[in-house]
Amino acid sequence: MDCIEGKSKYIHLIDDFDCTKCGKCIAVCEEKAIIQTSGKLPKLPNRLTKVGRFKKR
Repeated sequence: MDCIEGKSKYIHLIDDFDCTKCGKCIAVCEEKAIIQTSGKLPKLPNRLTKVGRFKKR
């Protein structure tokens, strides 16, 4: 659905507005970087952030 936004060496974000929650991105992600969560969401960046620079608080 083209709802994953980001660029090389930055954390990519899934646009929740456009996401249909079909799960296809989980199956095709070669890095296994997308996980499905239920309940409380983990702390996520809210803007473009370089990989390795995001710190959970």
